[in-house]
Amino acid sequence: MVRAPIAALPLIALLSAGAARAAEPALPASKPKAAAPAKPRPAGADPAAERAVVETIPLPGFDPEGEPEVQRFSDGSLRLLFEFMPPSFTDGRDASLFDHLERHLSKALGVEVFQEDRETFHVPKPREDTLARLRKALAELRARFP
Repeated sequence: MVRAPIAALPLIALLSAGAARAAEPALPASKPKAAAPAKPRPAGADPAAERAVVETIPLPGFDPEGEPEVQRFSDGSLRLLFEFMPPSFTDGRDASLFDHLERHLSKALGVEVFQEDRETFHVPKPREDTLARLRKALAELRARFP
């Protein structure tokens, strides 16, 4: 009588279970669920054009290691992009001011600002003066770290 090593026993059990299953009749395949119908777009609407960047505006003077910029989209919204958050000029100092920057920017700009990720902020409905107010807010933030 040949004895199988103990480690081989589970493999043997699986093989014999597979052979037993192969003899069983297959169950009928279930029907795949139909996907929900897509919402129709207005005639001529191009989804890529809805949020295309139409202008990139540099904001010099905030962070010498990587200046932020604003992207203006075709739908009028703005995206503020920082290279570093917290900015490089904080140099290990308490940068907790930047933990909830979207709140500070919302208050300073007078419009809603959403933080998309650590370095990206979205202004869905800017006003005419939003860019000027943003420049002022960034200058004030920078002045707190001489």
